[in-house]
Amino acid sequence: MTTHVLAPGAQAQLDERKSLTASAIFGKDGLSEEYTQCFVWRPDGRELSYMRPGPTKAGVRLEIVGVATDTDAQRVVVSSDILADIESSATDGSDSIAKIRFQWAPNSKAILLASDGQLVWFDVATQRTRKLVSRTRGITDPQVSPDSRWVSFVSGYNVWAADVATGKTRQLTRGGSEVLRKGQLD
Repeated sequence: MTTHVLAPGAQAQLDERKSLTASAIFGKDGLSEEYTQCFVWRPDGRELSYMRPGPTKAGVRLEIVGVATDTDAQRVVVSSDILADIESSATDGSDSIAKIRFQWAPNSKAILLASDGQLVWFDVATQRTRKLVSRTRGITDPQVSPDSRWVSFVSGYNVWAADVATGKTRQLTRGGSEVLRKGQLD
């Protein structure tokens, strides 16, 4: 027979347990907090960023929030209105807000926002966006270069690069197809 010894006050806490109901989980003081996704470290290590629901003119959409590692202070890095603007200009006509991904530029001054059909550069200091690439064909595997001057991506089974300053794109590989995928794993 096993005997369990409880710390002072532990039995009282066990006795005060609430039933596990939908309200207890999702209610105002429930177990679940706000829905969060896509945790990304700022390259300088000073902030952890993530997406959470935020208000827009058109309702609630996602926003990107940063939490300072030294103070736990939170700030909205990219507002839900900016992400909603990207959603409304989606080239494939879908509800792309759920498909938006983001990554910090290595210099920690900008964020690359990527959806299936476009790449958008967001300057953190000015809070302005600049569309780098817009395609009807999907865009996959976007990557910011170590110097934050280029963004590479795969489109149409080939590798491309976009100059962040000008938005001009260059095709780096040719001849990619469903059979010969350049820049993509099978």
